Amino acid sequence: MNVLAKLFGSKKVAATEGNALDVNQLLHSLDHYIDVYEESNGLRPERILLKTNIHKSFTQAGVYSSRRFGNILMIPTTSIKGGRDWQAI
Repeated sequence: MNVLAKLFGSKKVAATEGNALDVNQLLHSLDHYIDVYEESNGLRPERILLKTNIHKSFTQAGVYSSRRFGNILMIPTTSIKGGRDWQAI
């Protein structure tokens, strides 16, 4: 599979306000995104833009208190260029 397609999402995780978000699926997809980013760039991203509704789901599920993402700063935003759910910056 093309590395750019992996990084920029040839397919998006369905995550809208109206849908019940499956936090485990989102975490799996975000972990995969981070792994591919690290493989392509030689290091983990320092910051990731994250759609606000996903950020809220992670907060409610206690994801951030587990320090799952280490030193990666998650920045909630209302929209991301290209309509993606997250993007390393």
